[in-house]
Amino acid sequence: MTKNEKIERLIELASLHFPPNEWDEGRTLLHSLKTKPRTEVLKQYSIDVEYCYLACIEFFPEHLKPSYPLNWMDIIDKLNRIDGVPFSDIIAITSWARNNEFWSSNFLSLAKLRSTDKQGIKYIIIFNEKMQNENRQNSKSGVSNQDLADNLSKHFDKD
Repeated sequence: MTKNEKIERLIELASLHFPPNEWDEGRTLLHSLKTKPRTEVLKQYSIDVEYCYLACIEFFPEHLKPSYPLNWMDIIDKLNRIDGVPFSDIIAITSWARNNEFWSSNFLSLAKLRSTDKQGIKYIIIFNEKMQNENRQNSKSGVSNQDLADNLSKHFDKD
């Protein structure tokens, strides 16, 4: 069966399933398929995009992982190509946000990274700033939790 024969068959089937008052709408829809062929091409992504995707999905529980991975790969590609975010930063920001006590319940999809808040700031920028602030605060103290524990144990172990 040729493409035109398939389209004609669809038009026939549409006439059976659309009520008479909606038949013209159905025929118009199917006619547009006939006159405007759809060229659906699956986009190919670089190995870097695929690697970044595989790294990022590890931070999401199974029920939040996408059923259609190309959507998330497209987001990663746009974050890198359009927004100029390095792949390593996408992974680091995703890891931080998914492990953050507050943001983990608000960051359920990579699509959040390209969406904007009320002020028009992309969440990838917000997450990056918060992650860097958190890192600065941890480095300002200069003393790690392990150092504190070791110091305290020295004072109590003098007996």
